[in-house]
Amino acid sequence: MNGSLWKVEATSRMLLQANALKSRCMRRSIKPRSSRLGWSVRLINADKLPAKPH
Repeated sequence: MNGSLWKVEATSRMLLQANALKSRCMRRSIKPRSSRLGWSVRLINADKLPAKPH
């Protein structure tokens, strides 16, 4: 039981580290200011647009 739990913890930590590295690379390639502005504009436009009937 203890061994398996340790394995799960180790794998989860590795995944978290990999995700952190990925996000860092993405942030470096994409300028944070422009991406943030794009997201805010998208959100505002979505709010302005009338809700489409499903």
